[in-house]
Amino acid sequence: MPWRDLAAGALAGGLGTLALDAVASLDGAEPHDARAPVAGTAGGTGADARGAADGHDTLRALTGYATGLVFGAVYGALRGRRRRRPPSLVSGACLGAAVMAVTDASATLAGTDDPTRWSRADWLAAAVPHAVYGIVTALVFDRLSSPSSQRLRSGPAA
Repeated sequence: MPWRDLAAGALAGGLGTLALDAVASLDGAEPHDARAPVAGTAGGTGADARGAADGHDTLRALTGYATGLVFGAVYGALRGRRRRRPPSLVSGACLGAAVMAVTDASATLAGTDDPTRWSRADWLAAAVPHAVYGIVTALVFDRLSSPSSQRLRSGPAA
């Protein structure tokens, strides 16, 4: 059962990451764009320093998907063990906030981002896609781990 929860969580996290990218791209930003200087550039945003950032974009995207899969798997392992679960919207919003906090803290420590210099629009542009990630991940995981889903995988009762 724990491996099933990990796998369902990872799958849910992957779908949540796709949703995050879709929402983030609605404002014209590149998915997983850090809105901050890429290490080694002279203070432009990721979009301003596109020539220097091209090599970093692939790594940023892969890191984003890996993060989504790992956080989804951890979410699945933790949520799958609980008998009484908070509503998916609540746990999903908390998951999105946790992912945003961890990723922004790591980017700050790496020197590639400084959330203290973000505008209100920057915070909104980061918070909404992360909330969508968390909620989609929670809803997909709950659907995959629901009793009706379990019956479908095991086949009809004999």
